[in-house]
Amino acid sequence: MVAAAVVIAVSVGGSRGGPSVDAAAKLAFVSATQPAPAAASAHYLDVSYGGVIFPNYASLHAVATGQLAGRIGGRPALTVYYRLDDGSRLSYTVFSGRPVPRPTSARLVRYDGVWLHVYRLRDGLSVVTLVRHGRTCVLAARTPEDVVLGLAAEPVLAEHV
Repeated sequence: MVAAAVVIAVSVGGSRGGPSVDAAAKLAFVSATQPAPAAASAHYLDVSYGGVIFPNYASLHAVATGQLAGRIGGRPALTVYYRLDDGSRLSYTVFSGRPVPRPTSARLVRYDGVWLHVYRLRDGLSVVTLVRHGRTCVLAARTPEDVVLGLAAEPVLAEHV
């Protein structure tokens, strides 16, 4: 019940009351309400949302630790949390529906051949956003940007192997 109240509070941060990448990124500070999904394969977890299968980062020393389902700015979304090798926490959120507008501060970068948008929030979060299978995905962690960029690129690269 407490987690749901936090998700609702976060959703107010959306632009004009709608869903926002910033609000999704701030879910990195919210507790999971469900257990971690099991691994389905070396590349994917046994959970998907809106056609996007969440990545299994175990080979990169990042283990799934929990999930949170809720709404961000009125839009359903699912977040899977991971613990990175250095102990920091990564949130990976997928929005339902059409892509969410990117923040104007996000800059386009090419990482290992994958085009991603990256920016940093004042609270120290490195945020990467991309569209996979028509859905907005938002990764956020208090780590250097290149760590989050590498994790964001991994499932896109795995799909093309």
